[in-house]
Amino acid sequence: ITKVLAIELAPHGVRVNAVCPADVMTSMLEGQARASGDPDAYYRMLLSCYPQGEAARFIQPQEVAELVVYLASAAAVSITGATVSIDNGTTAGYGYS
Repeated sequence: ITKVLAIELAPHGVRVNAVCPADVMTSMLEGQARASGDPDAYYRMLLSCYPQGEAARFIQPQEVAELVVYLASAAAVSITGATVSIDNGTTAGYGYS
């Protein structure tokens, strides 16, 4: 739908992009961890799927916001119809299986 809308709305000067974050440290992630019964084990399991190894960390909401602000800026005027993953490399073929 991102690509279709980007093509349909381009003549009107509208850009359409999709931002696809992985695990963002929000109250939703915290709730999922609590619901698992062992929050620390849940966090460790998620982080073990990241290619950064011991340096793995969750995405912060501010990082997602900064990406959205960039995509909405004049600096990104040529970007439309894109799907941008912000996922610590998990969709690059590492991690979740």
